[in-house]
Amino acid sequence: MSTNTNYLPAVYNTGVVRGDTFTEEFAFRLDGVVYDLTGSTPLLQLRARDGSLVAQFAVGSGLAISGNLLTWSISSLVTSGYEPGSYLFDLEISISGQKRTYVSGAFRVVKDITR
Repeated sequence: MSTNTNYLPAVYNTGVVRGDTFTEEFAFRLDGVVYDLTGSTPLLQLRARDGSLVAQFAVGSGLAISGNLLTWSISSLVTSGYEPGSYLFDLEISISGQKRTYVSGAFRVVKDITR
């Protein structure tokens, strides 16, 4: 018996140096066709390893959509308040009433040296 992994999120690990500006861009494809994300509802949560919520991002508050591109941004002012360590995140997107988690992974905050 094989496992169908089509519905499991892609694993993507990323991070930031505390106090730096963070920006990531995502586009999603199915059978080579890029999704148009216009009208979709994305939600991304950043959580500590114990499950406590660190931050939540939605369109207008850290997430932006332009056609087929989703941008996740965190200002340097916000990242300066994050404690160094390893966190978890996932990105859930509702498209035409269908909710799906497309990406999940670790988000590492590294201690800054220059302040």
